[in-house]
Amino acid sequence: MHLLIAVVLWMVQVLALHRHLKRILQSYVGKALMRRSHRVEVACMSPWTVMRLKSRSWLSRKFVKEKDEEKERLNGVIAGLLADKEKDKVDKDVMLNRMSQIEAMLTAMVRR
Repeated sequence: MHLLIAVVLWMVQVLALHRHLKRILQSYVGKALMRRSHRVEVACMSPWTVMRLKSRSWLSRKFVKEKDEEKERLNGVIAGLLADKEKDKVDKDVMLNRMSQIEAMLTAMVRR
């Protein structure tokens, strides 16, 4: 029974530590780890934890950068498609205008 209680308490501590590290990671994404206001908090962590947080921060920044590049590429594709759509619309208007001119010429020829 005591072993079960000890295991449960250990799991609660692990989950609390996990939540704490997750909050720290979220607050450090895109920021320097060693800002003055966070030195005490970081000093309490093991070097391994600090290294993991730095690598996760770097990975997060890299992921955001890749997503921004992909977004810009897709925006360029969308802009190209919109330009093609406008060109097609102008071509359609020119074609309809030309067809109405041809129709008017044919009507005039038939009436003669």
